[in-house]
Amino acid sequence: SDNVIRDLKISSISLPHFCAKLSRSTKSLPSQLPINYRGSAGTFPSLPFSAILRGEFDPQLIAGKTIIIGLANTHSLDLLTPLGAMSRPEIIANVVDNIEQQRWIHRLPLKYYLAFSVLLLAISLWVQFNFPRSFSLVAMFWVVTFIGAISAWIFDTYNIWMPFVAPTLQVAFTYLIFLGYQLTVA
Repeated sequence: SDNVIRDLKISSISLPHFCAKLSRSTKSLPSQLPINYRGSAGTFPSLPFSAILRGEFDPQLIAGKTIIIGLANTHSLDLLTPLGAMSRPEIIANVVDNIEQQRWIHRLPLKYYLAFSVLLLAISLWVQFNFPRSFSLVAMFWVVTFIGAISAWIFDTYNIWMPFVAPTLQVAFTYLIFLGYQLTVA
């Protein structure tokens, strides 16, 4: 709805997707996959077509690589992605890279996220009821920092999406609610 390209949507027609043909992949793709962008615009090397026509490039630069020909520098054709504006060939290059390297973003089943939330709630309550308020505030800050670091590491290493905002809000609201409870009881 916001015109940001986040997913690869494959139609229900039995023809293979253009990017799957480019990657020469034999694996079938689900109907919708979140794209794991390798980086912002300019991550994949580009070569002006005029340099290719004049032979002003190193042939080793393109040896064994998939070549995508398109208008990479036309700003009117830039499409929005989570990492900023990119040209159509750059988006296609990211999708082909995802298909070839199997770098799709994976989401765990809901039960794992729920178990993580319950564990985080238990840790938050234990810290809050067993330590002074000033220490528990600092401890909760470090718990949130640790969650952010683990979330980034899991995504970078295994392409598994781990939420960060929801656990941060959970820790903050748990702290505030039980701080109010402790001040009322005291």
